[in-house]
Amino acid sequence: MINTNFIFKESHYRLLFENSMDAILITTVSGEICRANPEACKLFGKTEEELCRDGRAAIVDLGDPKVALAMRKRNRLGSTREILTFIKSNGSKFLAECTSTIFQDEEGFILTSMTFRDITFYKRSVENLIRSNEEIIFLATFDYLTGAFNRGSFIQKLKIEIERAQFGNTAMSLLLIDIDYFKHINDQYGHLGGDIVLKYFTECAQSRLRPHDFLGRFGGDEFVVCLADTVLSEAAGIAEQLRTDVEELNIYYNSTLIKITISIGVAQYKLAMGKDTDAFISKADECLYRAKANRNCIVIEE
Repeated sequence: MINTNFIFKESHYRLLFENSMDAILITTVSGEICRANPEACKLFGKTEEELCRDGRAAIVDLGDPKVALAMRKRNRLGSTREILTFIKSNGSKFLAECTSTIFQDEEGFILTSMTFRDITFYKRSVENLIRSNEEIIFLATFDYLTGAFNRGSFIQKLKIEIERAQFGNTAMSLLLIDIDYFKHINDQYGHLGGDIVLKYFTECAQSRLRPHDFLGRFGGDEFVVCLADTVLSEAAGIAEQLRTDVEELNIYYNSTLIKITISIGVAQYKLAMGKDTDAFISKADECLYRAKANRNCIVIEE
């Protein structure tokens, strides 16, 4: 309800202008600045006299293509609200939400009221939020150290591949991989040395895989590879080539050369397994168990 006993005086407008937390400029349509409130002086890093002397062109980034569009829109509609680029006294640029309105004063002069709100902090907060969400999604999907799929994500993708193999009656194989004597590597070089080994191995494995294959880290030094549309004999060939590639790796940690080998169990999916990922993985695990008895070799499902 409006208080009809209250009389709004000209001094009240001056108080609003001077105490507003938003930067306010009064300009001519041609761009001369007539007045600047304290917040505008603070925002642009200039005194009111400097702002009036330099004019609007000194604070607006004329290289921003949205400026010309905003001016045309304001001239056509009488007001506009846009996010534009502005310039501080030190030359640094920043984004601000700018409301520009054309009005006529009591003496008939056509002027423009421009209100600015710096959104740099808001924009940075949004970017940080997006980055945080991307990191959360990444950590929920991939192993943070190696970039391979984590166990949960690998299982989900494996389920999809099993359904595809069932529907199309196509072959699919699995490689279960263990880095030989990895505990000894950790004991000798520390966990940082062990992390370097895991990263080198992952890069080597990823370079060997085809576009439709995918790699997962099951934990520690154990990795698993799904080979879609791949029969057992072809999977054995890929496994042997990977074993050779890893054996030839030269891994350096603190100028010390580390040589590694891997053991691999190879199994092929069978329709009798249904959608049981555990049964499929267990077959490869049995082969890996036998491979680890000799190390640096592959064992194929019988």
